[in-house]
Amino acid sequence: QPLHDNDSTLGDDTGSEADYCSVTDSVYDFPVENGRTYHAYMDGKYLFPNDERERERMELVYDAINFIFEGKPFFAPVRNPHKIIDMGTGTGAWAIDVGDRYPEAHVVGIDLSPIQPKWVAPNVEFRVDDIDQPWAFSRSISFIHSRLMSGHSIRNWPSYFRKCFTHLSPGGWVEAQEITLIPRCASTGPFSSDSYILEWHEIFLQGMRRAGYDLNITADDIAIAMEQAGFINVHIRREIMPLGPWCPERHLREAGRLVSESLLQGIGGISSAVFTRILGWQFIDLELFLRNVRRELRSRNIHAFWPLLVALHHFHNFSLSLLRQRKICCIWTETPITTIPANATALMDVERKLEQGQGYVDSKLRSDKTQIVIKCDRGGRYRSRVASYYEEKKRICIQIDI
Repeated sequence: QPLHDNDSTLGDDTGSEADYCSVTDSVYDFPVENGRTYHAYMDGKYLFPNDERERERMELVYDAINFIFEGKPFFAPVRNPHKIIDMGTGTGAWAIDVGDRYPEAHVVGIDLSPIQPKWVAPNVEFRVDDIDQPWAFSRSISFIHSRLMSGHSIRNWPSYFRKCFTHLSPGGWVEAQEITLIPRCASTGPFSSDSYILEWHEIFLQGMRRAGYDLNITADDIAIAMEQAGFINVHIRREIMPLGPWCPERHLREAGRLVSESLLQGIGGISSAVFTRILGWQFIDLELFLRNVRRELRSRNIHAFWPLLVALHHFHNFSLSLLRQRKICCIWTETPITTIPANATALMDVERKLEQGQGYVDSKLRSDKTQIVIKCDRGGRYRSRVASYYEEKKRICIQIDI
């Protein structure tokens, strides 16, 4: 059962303690496997440990990304945010940092494990919850952030972004920071066929796929998932995450050192459940295999990296307040619209789908009219079910009951 009541006031002053997550003692009953502890809530869903050694690995990766991004926690030009959500917050480091930068914002970190610090700034809060379940947030979030969630936390990206689309307030931002967990080589050419690093990736990806996760997420995959959710004109920023201190740029060299350290210390933890629980390896065989992987990771001759991407989108909107007391909404388009919801009978659906990202308002609403003029910048056929629609002078008029 969910660990929170239905929250319609996330961050509002009117919210009571009952609105927030009530962590029960059972979420601290961490199961133990091969000497490592794992989350108790939604037991078995997340395949990485949650113990002190894993938290140290996560902190190293967090510091590495800080170097890669040169101190920026995110790239969305968020202004005066009111409510910020950090999906899969882990140790809570990102949420705490952002809470310090935006003391007027209410920052909430969501994770399956209650491993975050107990004492944080009053504007920072942590909740135990599963982001794959229906969200109990209000629909007025300023910024939704996620980092390194592909392949082990989010199975269905289009579904995730649809939830983001629904819960963002007008002017809000969504940003996903992800790696493609297939290593690339820089100046040294491709990996040799007998590379233990490459073999580990192949086996690890096989196990994660068997568990229902795909770590081979690309920038195109994220952009398509965002567009399927209704976001248009997705902006992609491309970086690299070095697997060692080989880069000439100082910030990337330091990031590579931290990533290498995180792998040397933590590869056993992130491998254990995947290799033994999912793929059926004996733990001793895994340990022997990882010795060779670690030996290769220490080599200064391998200039490897993971592609790192940042996908972000701004949720625009315009007011339909004049239509709230009317029954019919007529939408004139220069070209057919593609992304109005299939059952466009709710004002909220119309208001959220016809946002500036997929076109722009060509004329303001007038008190004596019930028309919105949109110039679409995309082609395609209008296929959704509506009350009625017809063509006039090569334009589509869509009449929607609201």
